[in-house]
Amino acid sequence: MKVMARAAGHGHLSGFNMEDLTTFNKDMAQLTGVAYGGVL
Repeated sequence: MKVMARAAGHGHLSGFNMEDLTTFNKDMAQLTGVAYGGVL
């Protein structure tokens, strides 16, 4: 997880926020408000 945080440009896990999240599931994106990372 530390490596993922650094790859996303954060120094610590606590630096993650909603803008860092995406989902490949279109329904999950609609239900949660998390950005959809697939092709429409």
